[in-house]
Amino acid sequence: MKRRSILVVGAGIAGLASSHWLARDGHRVVAIDRAQRFGPQGHFIALKGTGVEVLAALGLKPALQAQLAPMFGAEFRTPDGRCIGYQAFEEADAALGGYMMTRRAALHAVLEQALPQGVELRLGRTVTRLLQGDDGVLASFDDATTERFDAVLGCDGVHSATRRALFPEATLRPLGGHYIASMVEDHRHGLGTERARAYFGAGSMVNLLPVADDRLGLIVYQDLAHRAPPMGAPIATWREYLLREYADHDDAVKGVLGGLAERSDVYADEILMVPAQRVSSGRIALVGDAGYCPTFFSGMGAALALQGAYCVARCLAQHDDPVQALARYQDRILPIARRYQSGAASMREVILSRAWGWRLLRTVLLRAVPQPLRNHAARRFYKTEIRMAQLAA
Repeated sequence: MKRRSILVVGAGIAGLASSHWLARDGHRVVAIDRAQRFGPQGHFIALKGTGVEVLAALGLKPALQAQLAPMFGAEFRTPDGRCIGYQAFEEADAALGGYMMTRRAALHAVLEQALPQGVELRLGRTVTRLLQGDDGVLASFDDATTERFDAVLGCDGVHSATRRALFPEATLRPLGGHYIASMVEDHRHGLGTERARAYFGAGSMVNLLPVADDRLGLIVYQDLAHRAPPMGAPIATWREYLLREYADHDDAVKGVLGGLAERSDVYADEILMVPAQRVSSGRIALVGDAGYCPTFFSGMGAALALQGAYCVARCLAQHDDPVQALARYQDRILPIARRYQSGAASMREVILSRAWGWRLLRTVLLRAVPQPLRNHAARRFYKTEIRMAQLAA
């Protein structure tokens, strides 16, 4: 296998995981990110199936397990608080071949802290231009320096500048909604730490996820029939907005929303999918959300980023020509990404629909379907038959 110099643009989950695998293969890796430093940002994720398998193969599963939130399962409720279902995480782990409920920041920290020595991480840096030639890719940076690399991976997320510059045909697909995430401290609403709660309303889903006795993650998914979120507004405005939008929810939800403090950070964005079309262009490829964001509706966003990182590294290991390697990566990962995205489009209707039929179906599935049948449906939905061996074939 030929050793190369590789630039990884974006040091999120996909970027750090790619850096791990590439450095293990002996490549020189430069990973850059526009952030000046990394902090405890991002909401909760449920890493499943192949995502857990890839993390275990990196030897990092125990480190992430040590940081898991103290939850054993999730309750599904109506806005007024009636419980209509429960999922034990231990059962999900057995059914899906792996299940880890954690914060994105925890997974990111585990990947960052264990970076191999062959990775040079440069923070506060952006790429201003990528120019391909027969002998590599000339990268220009925002500090007016340039450097040549054998290949470049764009891992810079759903709003990828790499994709906009080099894959102009790629378009973002809005899925008709927004997500809002925050961390609430000193909530003290008797929710305990053992169970998360997911409240399904008309065109909305409010998630309360305990981190500790006095800290709780808040994630809201809502459709466009809700008033537009006050992006960039002060916390007081967010607090007023959420209390107004979810005034029909039970006291636990309203207590948490009212507990948003001035020191709280609120992250909000439109729910966007990046349709999986083309992710390689010569010596440059897209990995993770930059190339094929499946949205949270797939339940496999972080897992797909880890799969893509492993797949692109294996392809680069199997082909001396980086152009052939990245073309092969595209052939392998796009069918998998499309399957997750197809499921996400269907799940969007189940989770955020206002139609009476979809909401009834959701309640029936959560309340009346036996757990073994739900496990079977989950395995089919999350495509648990996809394993690491398929990504490296």
